[in-house]
Amino acid sequence: MTWPSGIQCGVCISFDFDAESLTLGAIERAHSEGGPRQYAKTLTPISRGQYGAKVGIPRILKFLDRYTIPATFFVPGFTAKLYPDLVKEISHQGHELANHGYYHENPTEFLGNPEKERDVLRRGSDTLENLCGTRPVGYRSPGWDLNPYTPDVLLDEGMVYDSSLMDQETPYVLTSNTQKKLIELPIDWLLDDYVHFQFSPPSIPGLAPPSHVLEIWQGEFDGYYESGGCFTLTLHPQVIGRSHRMHMLASLVNHMQSRDGVWFGTCKDIAAHWESRCESPEGPQ
Repeated sequence: MTWPSGIQCGVCISFDFDAESLTLGAIERAHSEGGPRQYAKTLTPISRGQYGAKVGIPRILKFLDRYTIPATFFVPGFTAKLYPDLVKEISHQGHELANHGYYHENPTEFLGNPEKERDVLRRGSDTLENLCGTRPVGYRSPGWDLNPYTPDVLLDEGMVYDSSLMDQETPYVLTSNTQKKLIELPIDWLLDDYVHFQFSPPSIPGLAPPSHVLEIWQGEFDGYYESGGCFTLTLHPQVIGRSHRMHMLASLVNHMQSRDGVWFGTCKDIAAHWESRCESPEGPQ
């Protein structure tokens, strides 16, 4: 038995609250590392991220309250400093805040430099702790990729779980030493709103109809439910926050809540349960 008694399937609804870190963050980072001060020359790329803060987050918080769902928000430190009141409100409403870098850095940019990776991780955690009083225990790579030594850095920095890899449909122990375990909560591109909806030419055509995505996500959930998996959905406020997409998300949640034995939990809560159940790096047997 891997889930608590009476539970058939876990569901983690998570949000990557990037906001302007995808645009302004890169510019600020270049300056902080010794480059010349740069300024964004056009407003539209910045405004795409701002939509997530101005419209997406308030709409999402109302949605989560209506359905009494606890969620996890992966927040770059740069975003938290831009929107401290929003981040505090997320925490105040009982949702989990987790580490998503500082300037939305892909850790593979620091391959061979674990200390730089550690510094980025620590700055992100310090920012969230200073704002809300609780230090994050979870991490999602902004690039959905890890260096070979990243799990050890995460453990050293007090992380309980990571959510960046794609090799399972259930949580498992990614790495362990004699004192601590790092739980992996797997994700997948298929369960990410960005690739379906966000128009980013030329590589991401986006703009799929919500009915199409609902069919995919509902079918995936049914498969996770049958196998006793953990359905981890990755959403971005600037993407899923459009009203017609939120209606689609409501249809998905209604479908999931209609099934018996579904646990809607934060990534932290589900990872804590699996940490207590998993006894080997290979995961539950």
